[in-house]
Parts: sequence; C-alpha cells; structure tokens
Amino acid sequence: MATLKVEVSKTAISRKGTCEVGIRLYHHHEKRLIETGIYVSKTEMTKKWTIRNELVKRKVKALLKDFNAKLKQLELDQYDMNIDAVVNYIVGVGDVSIDIIQYGREWIKEHEDQKCSRNHLVALNAFIKFVGRDSYMCNDISKVFMRSFEKWLGDKKTARSVYPQVIKRMFNSAKQRYNEGREENKVIKRTLEFYHPPHVEIQTEKRALPVDIIRAIANLPDDTEGRAVADLARDVFTISFMLMGTNTIDLLSCKWDERGNITYDRAKTKDRRSDHARIVISPHPLLLPLIKKYRCTRHKKKNYVFCFNYMYKDPTTFNQTVNRGLKIVGEKVGVPNLQFYAARHSMATIAYNEAGIDKFTIHEMLNHKVKVFTVTNMYIRQDFSRINDANFRLINYVFEYHLMSNSRLKELGGTEGDFLTSVHEDTVTFRYYVDPLLKHEDGKLGICFNVAFRGQSRDIATPLTVANNEVNSRYQIVSKRAVDECEALIDRCNSRLKRTDLSATNLTILDVMRLLA
Repeated sequence: MATLKVEVSKTAISRKGTCEVGIRLYHHHEKRLIETGIYVSKTEMTKKWTIRNELVKRKVKALLKDFNAKLKQLELDQYDMNIDAVVNYIVGVGDVSIDIIQYGREWIKEHEDQKCSRNHLVALNAFIKFVGRDSYMCNDISKVFMRSFEKWLGDKKTARSVYPQVIKRMFNSAKQRYNEGREENKVIKRTLEFYHPPHVEIQTEKRALPVDIIRAIANLPDDTEGRAVADLARDVFTISFMLMGTNTIDLLSCKWDERGNITYDRAKTKDRRSDHARIVISPHPLLLPLIKKYRCTRHKKKNYVFCFNYMYKDPTTFNQTVNRGLKIVGEKVGVPNLQFYAARHSMATIAYNEAGIDKFTIHEMLNHKVKVFTVTNMYIRQDFSRINDANFRLINYVFEYHLMSNSRLKELGGTEGDFLTSVHEDTVTFRYYVDPLLKHEDGKLGICFNVAFRGQSRDIATPLTVANNEVNSRYQIVSKRAVDECEALIDRCNSRLKRTDLSATNLTILDVMRLLA
C-alpha cells in the first residue's frame, strides 16, 4: 500500500538558509522523495522540526491532499504499479507505463462474478501467447497491432471475434482509469476508438421446448431413486422459466426490493450498460411455493431471495450441478441432453408464438438492450409493469393457471377460489389467493383477488387475512372460514357489477376496477 509523508530535510539547506519541503512516497519497501518547490526557514520550524508557518502548512496540506487523491485513483490495492510509475503519475511528468497484461489479470479478478469471466481469462492467455512475453505496455497497442492479433488467431471465427473484444475492453478500462482528469498529459496516449473487432454471426442451436414439455418438467414428482440433483434441476429450471429466463448466476444474486419484487443486475451485461441491466420481477403466485422451498435464511439483511448463494461456492459449480441434474430430467420427459438455457429460449419462443406477446416486450423480458432506442431510453423512466403483466399472462397460459379447478387444487391439500369453468369473454372473473409477502403486524397473511376481464387482469389486496395454520405449504387456503369470507366478498363484487353492461365495446379492465373501488 502506497503512503505519503511530509518531510523537511535538516541537511539540505540552501545558501539563503532555507530548507525545501518534500513529500516522501513509500511503496513496496521502496521510497522516493518528491520535490514540492516550497521552502521554509529554520525560524518557521518548531523544535521538533515540524512546520510552524500557517501559510506554508496550508500549501503543503493542499498538495498532499491532491497527491493522495491521485493515489486513490490508481487503486493500487487492485492494480499494482512500480514506485517510479506512481511518482510520475501523481506528479504528472515523465512516461507512465501501464502493463495491459498485469492490468488485465486484476481486471478479470474484479469481474470474476460474471458468467463470462472464464472467456476473459482464455482471451488474455491467447494474447500472452501472441506477444510472447508476460508483459506488454498499453502505449504499444495500436489498431495495426490488433489486426495482427486477429490474423494470428487464424480461422477460429469465434476467437477472432471474442478475444480482441475482451482485450479492447481491458484497454479501454485502463485508459479510462488512468487518463481520468488528465486532458493534456495523458498516461495512455494510444486509442482503439477506430478499431472494431470482426463480428461473427454465431448460429446457436434452437433449444426452445414446447409447452407440454415445460409443463411435464414442472410437474415431475421427486426422483424415485433419491437423486436430489434431479429435483433441484427441475425446480431451478421452473424458477428460471417463471422469472423470464433468469440465468443461474443471477439466481445467486437476486434480492427482494422494498415492494416484494425480485430484482437483480444481469451479470452478463451490467458493466456494459448505463442502467446496469437492472430488472424488477413480480413473482407469480405459482412461483411462491418454490420461493419458500429455497428461501434464503442466512444474510437476511442482504435480502437474498434464494439460498443458492451459500449452497454453492461459485456460479460455475451451481450451473454445472443444474445441468447434470437436467440430464436426468431430460430422460424422464423425452428430451435428451436437456440444458438449462432451454428455459430462457422456451420462455421467449412460447411468449411470441403462442402467448401473443410482441417482440419488443420479449426483448425487455430477456433484459436485452435494443440499440435503436439507446438515446431514447435516456429520457424515459423505466417501468417494469408491462413486462410483468406479460410474464403473468405467459405463466397463466403455459400452466393453465386460470383453469385450475377447486377439485384439482384439493388434491394438493387446499382450496383456492376459481370461477372460470364457464367463462364468456364479457364476464368478469375473480380468483382469490394468499400472498405470503403481504404479512400483517399480527403475523397473519393477506388475501388478494385477481380480477380478469377480456384477456387482462389486475391484482388487488383485500382486508381479508388468514393465519399460518389456515394455509398449506403451497399457500392454499385450508380453512372453511376463510373460504366462506372470500366467496362472500366475491358475491358482493358481482352484485356491484350487475348494474353495468359488460358487453359495452369500450369497457376495459380499468373501468371494472373503478366500479369495484
């Protein structure tokens, strides 16, 4: 760790009888004295040889503050430099050489939580082989040099596209870090602004599964041979599908927000986007049993949703475990070599082809950035309600949530209101459910209503509550008292709507909500 200390020499006295104030830099058991051009006389010093003159003290203090600020910019605890380079940087003179390979290694450590961190390391190792040594300076890198790197990579199309991109990202990161606040005397003088790595269209295998297979996976009973990895894979696959295709690495880090939504910054792209690839997802009631099963009981202050972050040491281990279990799951449902990413592909494909969700909304559900709207997005406050409405519609369609009858639910050990057995499109339908996130001060859980009309639905809270012993493990009501109260409230809602012509063409779900208010 580099440190600075004010020092006044007792021996180096000028002809005028003054001494120069210096600032001593200590770094890696080495030291250098930085001249300041500030002088003091012996009369301006105390007996303990400290500066007495207030004006000089203020000047030295300001200079020391400036030097410390520049030291902080270097972040030497992460990106190391030799002592002479540090001196040149904080003084702003001389040639400061930044080693792209040394910087790249530290940069990879900083981004090791990203799913593609292994690709970063492979790219850097390829770069080291290309230059033939373990050190290479940023100021020696140019557009021509990068073209030579491309040529050296040969016919490996993916490598020729990805590896130069990684090196360019490292280079630009170093340039931004060390050139910040230096308009004239820049540390890294080279630029790769006009260098564009070759773009390769990679044909990915279509991994989307049909709806019946998604249902079959979600409804698989626990493995009869006691293979817990298969049960875990089944559950994580279903969780991902219901959370808009969330990747395993993001399931480790997702948290609850203050409104009971699940939120995370997508690891793959958070460092490349100004919005940090943030997404906010409202959990569907069908997902709540799995949330309860894998809820995080540690780190409560950090609000993690799932316990996966302390079950597995790193994202790679978690992802490998899930894919190993999915091979067993795939054999059971007739899909050999089933991969986790099929959940994400299937979500998007079914949403577009069968649930009638437009491509732009699916882009947002996948947390993709649409380049054509990059500038426009700067002026629009992000609202996640549209993608959450679409996700609820998708889940309702895939798992036939709106068709779940009382008899089917009773097999699971509980009752959930359902009034959709003979539904006309101009009929308002109600479904009641327990929201475990809506917990009252007395410990009781709130009951919510889902109101549906003409293909649209809204969820509203009610004054009704249930105790913990009145619901089963899936948060379905097992209390006759609570069921009777819910049905009575639905009767009151229906009586309010009797005076309204629901066949009116201009009537919407919002009008229905106003009538019920």
